[in-house]
Amino acid sequence: MIKQKKLKMHEVKTLVLDEGDQLLVPEHIGTIRNIVKSTMASRQVMMFSATLKNETEQLAHEMTRDAEVIRINKEEEIPSGKVEHIFFSCEPRDKMKLLEKIARLEDIKVLAFINDITEISVVAAKLNFKELSVGLLHGELKKMERQAALKNFREGKLKMLIATDVAARGLDIQGVTHVVHIDMPKDINQYIHRSGRTGRMGADGTVISLVTDREERELKQYCRKINVPVSKRVFYKGQIVAEENRNPARINKK
Repeated sequence: MIKQKKLKMHEVKTLVLDEGDQLLVPEHIGTIRNIVKSTMASRQVMMFSATLKNETEQLAHEMTRDAEVIRINKEEEIPSGKVEHIFFSCEPRDKMKLLEKIARLEDIKVLAFINDITEISVVAAKLNFKELSVGLLHGELKKMERQAALKNFREGKLKMLIATDVAARGLDIQGVTHVVHIDMPKDINQYIHRSGRTGRMGADGTVISLVTDREERELKQYCRKINVPVSKRVFYKGQIVAEENRNPARINKK
């Protein structure tokens, strides 16, 4: 739109870069630089990010003048609800069975993340074959398909929305009760971004990771670094329970 002169970039007073650490990466940095350069030097640039790597901060400084970094300390954080972090230990072939059990829980709105876009349609199709209301969201969908999936998810017509990180970037969906990491996040920042989709605006939430033995160690390292407890869970009689006692633990958020 900028190249076609449909946007009057010389009139832009404030340029906002949301999810900054996701934008200032090698595959997007060239585009972002061009957008910034297309605006007047007098404009204001604001960048927001839940996490900020040193290299990201350096790039941000290179594209701005006299930039001021404002960090929210833990004691200044906006109060939020209780978010429980749990995991299921499993082999990759067993993830579908666990996803099906999660999708059958009551009173849920699940946002599930997958790394490989080539697998997303297969996973959704298998769950829909089980007569479960599951949708998908990825970058190769047409705009109308994306809008329809989000509308159905927001209205409760879908219990689970399986998404890639790129497709879900910048979305603010209220009422997400559970975030599921079908695949292990690529790094701790991705874990934080995904997990932050639940427990918003003071609501409670649950973050579920489906991990192998090796990934379990990595997950525990992530949680130690962000200072949140993480516990192993199993399914028992259709409910998620603590492994040590198998007493039904209601995690359905109403």
